[in-house]
Amino acid sequence: MMTKLVGNKLAQDYLARVLPETDKAQAYLVAGLQGLGKLTLIKILVAKLHQLAVVAALDTDPDFKLVVAAPDKKDITIDQVREVTEFLKLASWSGRPRVVVFNDAEYLNIQASNALLKTLEEPLGHALIFLVTSQPQSLLPTIRSRCQLINMTPVKDEDLERWLHEQGVAKKDIPELLGLSQGRPGLALTWLGHKDQLSLQHQLAQDYLDFIRTKDAGGLLGWQRVNLIAKGSRGDADTNSNVGIMQTGLDINSIWLEITRDLILCKYGLGQRVIYKSLLSRTQQISQPTSAWSLVQILEALLEAQRKLRSNANVKLTLEWVLITIKTLLI
Repeated sequence: MMTKLVGNKLAQDYLARVLPETDKAQAYLVAGLQGLGKLTLIKILVAKLHQLAVVAALDTDPDFKLVVAAPDKKDITIDQVREVTEFLKLASWSGRPRVVVFNDAEYLNIQASNALLKTLEEPLGHALIFLVTSQPQSLLPTIRSRCQLINMTPVKDEDLERWLHEQGVAKKDIPELLGLSQGRPGLALTWLGHKDQLSLQHQLAQDYLDFIRTKDAGGLLGWQRVNLIAKGSRGDADTNSNVGIMQTGLDINSIWLEITRDLILCKYGLGQRVIYKSLLSRTQQISQPTSAWSLVQILEALLEAQRKLRSNANVKLTLEWVLITIKTLLI
């Protein structure tokens, strides 16, 4: 996790100003794309509010509680919310606000959501609740209405470039990281820690460009490469498990979506905005003979495949279907 925040100065300054106040809101919904530093922002500000020397001290702070989905479960449960309710009833050890953070709050199941709603409906006393999410629309409207919304946005390229340089990233690697992270410093750090996966992802991107050029799928569905992507992006993913394969399919489909986006940008002379900057020349070359209509239809087909994969459709059949559809659109 990041220990220093970059960008989103408006959100930083606002929360830094209001959190020490006595008449502040007691519940906040911090929303934005994955990898923007939402949890980092909260931890930095809570550490300051609790007068801790370092952010890491929150791990042993009796007035701070971080709630996440248990590793063996898919969601945040009602039992976890009940623990939070009991935690908030206790007197503060330090005399400062007790703080609860629900990270990835979109994983609250319906029972947990209803229990949390009851907690939010009651005065919290000397306490604060933060809901951190990249999918605010997935939360109950009644929960959202009881929280003050803090929106975080992607970081400007110049700010992210300066921050990556401060992290010791080699100058030659920065342009590619800027493209892949799309203004998300946390995602840039993830790529830095998984350079083997980055190499595999680039190979898949190149294979997809070759497919657009030649209309020959070739090794695009080579499961040995697919399995390597899964292990690099999801830990030791079991490719025999439905969840592991589904996530792998989503990963591959996402790469194809990103490259299709880059092709459309190059088609309209906006190559400076592409994600895969190291493939820019190749992408520009392949985009020229391909009609804009075909590229937009390909994008629609890939978005439909994404919806199917998220609904647990058969991964291999879905990817094969979308490749056949794309090939038809290119003829």
